[in-house]
This record gives sequence, structure tokens and C-alpha cells, in this order.
Amino acid sequence: MRRLIVALLLPVLAACSFAPTRPYPGDAPYFALPPASLGRELSLQQQLRFVSPNGGDRTLDAYLEADAAAVRLAAMVSGQTAMRIIWDGNDLTSQRADWLPKTVDAAAVLSDLQLVYWPLPALQAALAPGWSLEDDASSRRLVQGGEVVIEVHYSERSGEARHISIDHPRLGMRLEIESASSTAS
Repeated sequence: MRRLIVALLLPVLAACSFAPTRPYPGDAPYFALPPASLGRELSLQQQLRFVSPNGGDRTLDAYLEADAAAVRLAAMVSGQTAMRIIWDGNDLTSQRADWLPKTVDAAAVLSDLQLVYWPLPALQAALAPGWSLEDDASSRRLVQGGEVVIEVHYSERSGEARHISIDHPRLGMRLEIESASSTAS
């Protein structure tokens, strides 16, 4: 799997490199935590389904790897590369297909992935005053002033959840993640 990810990500070297910007302006905190703060390795083959309010749903096959050095994501649609992301804790390097909707943003995807998989204490430490992150057996809620801004629902929390949904009520958007395989250590 690691070789596949590296092969898919090699063209990223020619892509743009930038410090991440806030994916949801004025809407929610942006998570760009160091990869090492995950505290484990992660390797997942997934299907990502982006659901937007205008009905512009898009489904992508994704390969996610994270270790102490980097977070790497490669997303494909019908065998065509849609997006590649590498986050090393300092720079977010991404490459995206022109046909991919602008609402599918590399920085937003990274932030959502960290909200889903990173440990609660690391995420809470990154929150600005006025924000809180609530966590229970089946969900996480990012809250501002009593209002849920982002809500994550897990099919299970023991081990890795096979189905996860991330709702952005203010934006009317949802990301659904279905994991086909997983290795975590």
C-alpha cells in the first residue's frame, strides 16, 4: 500500500506548495496539527462522498496514510487522479484536477480528517476561546456558543469505524467516509 501511495504522490513535487489557509472562512477552527500528534500510524482505503446543498454530490476513492512524518491522501474518480495531498506539519502540498468542484478543498479535507482521527486532547488544545469539542461513544461535535458547527458520527468507536459522516450544518455540506480496509498501530 505504501508503495502505491508514494507512486500516486510523486507528481505532487511539481504541484503547488503552500501554508494551509482557513477552509471554512469565519465558520470553524481549522485543524492543521502535526502528523506526529496522531500518536500512531494509519493506513486506510476509503470511499469519500461529498454531498453539497445544490445536489452536486461527488464520490472519490481515497488512500490515506499517516505516520509521524506526514499525512498523505490520494483521491481518484473512475481511475483518474482527482486530488493528492501531503501534509508534513509545515507545508500542505496538493495537486487537484481541474474538473474537481472547488468546494472539495485540500485544506478542508485535511482539517476534516484530523477532526475525525486525531486524539481529542490534541484537537482541544488547538481550539480558540469560545470553541469546544465534545466527544462521546458515537460522535464528536465542534461547538461555538452552544451551536454545533461540525458534527462527526461514527458507526463504531472501538477500533476504526467503517462508516463516518461529517456534517457542516452552517454550510449544508456533508462528507461521508466508508473505509474498506484499515491498519492502525
